[in-house]
Amino acid sequence: MPGLASFGNLFNNSLTNVVGGGCTNYYLTGADGSVRRFQVIAFPVPGTSGNFDRTRPYLQEWKDANGNGYTFSYQTDSTQPDYGQLRRIQSNNGQFPEFLLRCVRPHHPGGDRRRSAA
Repeated sequence: MPGLASFGNLFNNSLTNVVGGGCTNYYLTGADGSVRRFQVIAFPVPGTSGNFDRTRPYLQEWKDANGNGYTFSYQTDSTQPDYGQLRRIQSNNGQFPEFLLRCVRPHHPGGDRRRSAA
């Protein structure tokens, strides 16, 4: 198939740096036409010898060649334990995934110890 190699070749991706309005953004354009926007954000946390900066590019948007996309948001309240961590992924149609944490009891080799020996 002509063009298939260029479609899947990651060497055809491009990275663009745009600085404006006090923000630094990086745009990663994929060979498949997708665009990911990263914004440089600082989430400083206090440390024993000064603040730990945590300034780096954080993924903000991801759109495919057809306009389908996601936005990513992070916890900005420094008093919360998830400060600086991903809080939400939302599709441009308004939907978002929900992640549920399920705790599973560890398996005991001798069987379930809650049962009484009758």
